[in-house]
Amino acid sequence: ERERACGWGEMIKYAGIDARMNQLVHEALAGIEPGSPAPLPTVDLILAAIDVKRRIVEADEREAGERRLLNLGHTVGHAVEAAAHWELSHGASVAIGMAILTRALVREGRLPDEMRVDLETLLAKTGLPSAVPAALKARSDLDFSPESLLKLCQHDKKAGAVDVALVLPVSPGCARIERTSWAKLLERIRAGL
Repeated sequence: ERERACGWGEMIKYAGIDARMNQLVHEALAGIEPGSPAPLPTVDLILAAIDVKRRIVEADEREAGERRLLNLGHTVGHAVEAAAHWELSHGASVAIGMAILTRALVREGRLPDEMRVDLETLLAKTGLPSAVPAALKARSDLDFSPESLLKLCQHDKKAGAVDVALVLPVSPGCARIERTSWAKLLERIRAGL
């Protein structure tokens, strides 16, 4: 179940950066209720995801531009994963990272609340969390404070001295890369947690 959820996390990430994948993921999960077991992604859906990745990687082999879109949810997700001492799967951590930034952008007025609801619904349908699980947050040996997560984000491969190349959702099936100051990222983590 954990690996199936991680696979769906990849599909949902691609749905965040490609309009066709967004439609395909919604169609695949249309009849699924949150809390019930999600089916395995179909071969056609997996092939569509591979095609999206192929097109992006071929256009940007050195990760200098568009290829960074494949990191949607990863900057904050990697921080969550490290803060959890890797007790959360990579897929769950990236899902939480996508949800934190989506909630923050809704609060900033940059995204409609429907995008938050849609993302959280897709995650719930596939068994992925949209927030740090309460059991982990309650542990005294783990620190999910915005300040702690920011420090972990500063070790990200996209990190610069004063900012980070952050992948942000713009509309359903569309994201963009935006240089974001550390102060602004801290604000967004606070708003999205």
